Amino acid sequence: MIRIWKTEHSRCIKILTTPYDRINSMSISRDGKLLTTIGKEGQTKELLLIWDISSIEETKIIIRQYS
Repeated sequence: MIRIWKTEHSRCIKILTTPYDRINSMSISRDGKLLTTIGKEGQTKELLLIWDISSIEETKIIIRQYS
């Protein structure tokens, strides 16, 4: 689970549900429109997800890649 916060108001504005057992890395683009996460799914699968977070109402995964 990933929580997106609006820091000016100290409140969570979105919770993203992930397939990960654990998240290893996370990064937000400079313009704040994309979120990249890498995590472990199951025992052996590494999973990269790129999320479009430009609209909090319609957050979606735009790339899903296993390694």
